[in-house]
Amino acid sequence: MNPRVFREYDIRGVSGRDLTDDFTTDLGRALGTYLRRAGAKNMALGRDCRLDSPRLHHALLTGLLQTGIEVLDVGVVPTPLLYFATHHLSTGGGAQITGSHNPPEDNGFKLLRGQASLHGPELQKLRAMIEQRDFDLEPGDAGMRTARAVPIAIHEAYQHFALARLFPGPRRFKVVLDAGNGTGGVDAVPLLSAMGFDVTPLYCEMDGTFPHHHPDPTIPENFADLKQAVAREGAELGIALDGDADRIGVVDSRGRIIWGDQLL
Repeated sequence: MNPRVFREYDIRGVSGRDLTDDFTTDLGRALGTYLRRAGAKNMALGRDCRLDSPRLHHALLTGLLQTGIEVLDVGVVPTPLLYFATHHLSTGGGAQITGSHNPPEDNGFKLLRGQASLHGPELQKLRAMIEQRDFDLEPGDAGMRTARAVPIAIHEAYQHFALARLFPGPRRFKVVLDAGNGTGGVDAVPLLSAMGFDVTPLYCEMDGTFPHHHPDPTIPENFADLKQAVAREGAELGIALDGDADRIGVVDSRGRIIWGDQLL
């Protein structure tokens, strides 16, 4: 196990080198044990569209179920929908498999206890549990264990939640949304459209190879196609999402980048 994959706010590394099946299953065992000891009966699990996320999902789920925790599997979702799921489903924790804005060969895990993100000492606690093999596992083979994975459709519930709480002003205008071939376009385009905006999707098809540009909206070079599309469509606004849609970049009608501190 590479101890450096345990960062301050998440677990992150090169997938084929650092995030092996054995490590990921042990992480599931540690997380499930940690949550069960905290009183959790269930948790939500989501993943992004990276090519190796299905493999990591299988390995993590294997370890989780061995601890007896019920897993509510929300499938391929943006990270904000995993956070929403922990509230909407009142779970005892959550895990999102995602490489966020990192290169395609990277991946990682964002973890929660209850509705709060695990970070710092709590992530180091999981590391120590793996090193010490400190797991509470149910006896028997997988067929005898009582824990199960339950598929949950969460997209529609999120749309209803957001539409009931977002109240834009009277103007509606053209918007270009660049999802960078990550997970965000599937939810952001219909949400903006339902609010009455004229949305032009750009790279909203999920593709874990990120063929058009790196999905990091904090790097100016990644805005080139969005700027061109805003000018071409006569749009007033361009929005760029990162790979798991928990951060945005914005350009105005003249192609100027509006940075995060200005948005805030």
